Parts: sequence; C-alpha cells; structure tokens
Amino acid sequence: MKNKLLLYFLLLFSFDFAIAQQWTWFHSDNSGLPSNTVVSLSVNDSAIVYAGTISGLGKFKNNIWTKLSVGPNTSPAILRVHADSNKVFVGTEFDGLWDLTSILHSQFSAGCSLYSFIILH
Repeated sequence: MKNKLLLYFLLLFSFDFAIAQQWTWFHSDNSGLPSNTVVSLSVNDSAIVYAGTISGLGKFKNNIWTKLSVGPNTSPAILRVHADSNKVFVGTEFDGLWDLTSILHSQFSAGCSLYSFIILH
C-alpha cells in the first residue's frame, strides 16, 4: 500500500512539474536575436542578458530580444561580452574592445581580433 501511494505521489508530482515548465526556444527567425550561433553570454545585475553572436550583439530584456549596434563599420561578430551593474564591454572579431555604456560608444583598440579580455573591479 505504501509503495502504491508513493508511486501515485511521484507520478502526480512529476506530471504537475512537467506542466508547470514552459520553455521558449529563441532563434533568429522568431525573435530579435541576431544569429543562432551564440558565442558569448553575460547577465548584468538587473537580469538583462547580452548575447554575443557571429552576426552582432543581442539584448534580452522584458522577454524581448533586440539587436544592438556596437559601432560604425564594425565587424558583426561579437566574440566576448561582459555586463555588470553599469558597464557593457564587447570584444569584436576585427575591431577590438568597445565600451557600450555611453551614448557614443568608445573603442579601446582597433584593427585587432579580440578573443578574450579581463575586467578588473
């Protein structure tokens, strides 16, 4: 009797858990995500997600993906992204490191490929 009750409880719990989960698969055809190939992800303190893709930078806020501009005439591939409470940095394939925090984005290094960078606080 105990085994049947335990089995019933587990089946009921697993069924309720499976129904409660709702997943959304975001891709470039159903959202503003720039590409299906995501290279780097970062989440800031406000739970905003930044996705570096081979076709640009995406921002996920309030369940909506939007494509962000990095800089004029920059290569589209974003190899690294870092976001914290007040800064967003991206490393591009050919145009170096960019600070996207201000209205006029700042470029720190040009003409180089940036696969990795370190943020010191």
